[in-house]
Amino acid sequence: MKVKLMKNIMFFEFDKEGGEETTTEGGIVIPEVKDTFIRTVTLAGENEIGVKAGDKVLLSPHTSLIEYRIGMKWYKMCSTSMVVAILID
Repeated sequence: MKVKLMKNIMFFEFDKEGGEETTTEGGIVIPEVKDTFIRTVTLAGENEIGVKAGDKVLLSPHTSLIEYRIGMKWYKMCSTSMVVAILID
């Protein structure tokens, strides 16, 4: 399945089964803290700030990522307006 993203939208691929969060015995869900706001862009729609697939970005800590499943892969999505910086190694 091909996906054509709308302007200013980014997707981040993630493993639904691992690493993103931990559930305690009491049922409390704890999100993974390591590099929480640094993500590698998997797909990027046309945008004014030049973010493209493969870029590492620093997201605002107020970003809400929305989960989607496309085929057998899971993605989290947000707007490019949530990008604080493009990280360069």
